Amino acid sequence: MELNEIISLAKERRGLDAESAIRLFGSDETLDFAEKLRRDSFSSATTISAPLAPAPVDIPEKLKYRAEKLAAVGHRRVLLTLNREAAKAASAAVDTLLSIERKKDDIRRVDVYLPDGASEDILAELKDSHAAAVIFNADSDYSLLAGSVGLEDVGLAMRFTQDECLLQLEVLLRRAEEISPRLMLIFRDESLPPEIFERICRTLRAAEPFCPLIIDSSEDPSLTKYATGYILAPSEPLDRLVNRMIRAKELPSFCSACRCEGRTGETFRDDCRSGKLHNFCYLNALISLKEYLTDFGSQDTRIVGTDMILRELYSIKNDDVRALMVKTMKEIRSGERNLRV
Repeated sequence: MELNEIISLAKERRGLDAESAIRLFGSDETLDFAEKLRRDSFSSATTISAPLAPAPVDIPEKLKYRAEKLAAVGHRRVLLTLNREAAKAASAAVDTLLSIERKKDDIRRVDVYLPDGASEDILAELKDSHAAAVIFNADSDYSLLAGSVGLEDVGLAMRFTQDECLLQLEVLLRRAEEISPRLMLIFRDESLPPEIFERICRTLRAAEPFCPLIIDSSEDPSLTKYATGYILAPSEPLDRLVNRMIRAKELPSFCSACRCEGRTGETFRDDCRSGKLHNFCYLNALISLKEYLTDFGSQDTRIVGTDMILRELYSIKNDDVRALMVKTMKEIRSGERNLRV
């Protein structure tokens, strides 16, 4: 296939096979259309998740205590990273985290990052849990096993390095061809220059236009033009991240509506294709941001965040939708929580 044909396919949000995507990555094309692909499939909102990696000695009560501390500063979404020993109780750990349901602090979404070696029994148990997505390293075969036991939302992870980045990108793309991942979680080693990591993000957005792309919050904020979510860097307080995102005109989101409303698997991808998710994603981001500002935001973050919400509300062209959102914001001020569209 000629390069111009590959670009046309990508611009039409038709996705690319691994071979075509690798050609695009190695070309001189700027891939600046990746920003539009991100907006069309999703929205301008960027989700924020808290990392949680239990120690080997963690027991359910201790794990719940650690998660409650995350919820107490405003986190709604958690990325639970498990080692081989902790993975044996993965399903119970998910249920423990989602049992935190107090009026203002609760965990609403848990994605699970499993190590290589997870047994079929563990995967089957996770199928029956309320985990949002189960993530595997792209260079292992466990994502294929997950599909065989009926896990609907399977994610892929890859850490990119300077010496192996092309091979790593090819591995990730070929695995994505096989399983149509629910999300991709990507990191970079310090050896990999930021500009190459940005091109990887652009290439992945072109190849998988309906797949959320999650990066570390320590990366350059401009990457959210292609990525759709942040994993909070351990050294960064949540309020500081929310504040700098708002000041950079990024829309922070704590949305968990897709999990709660059953928009999973092919339903999720179909909603991306049709443009439905664009509206859900944007409106739910505003609702979740209003909740955060009301319950957890510092004074400065509340000021700049409220200004952002007002600007966004006034920009909604549909009168009925705008009226619904104004009503929802009033309900949040009156104490209602976990509202969504």
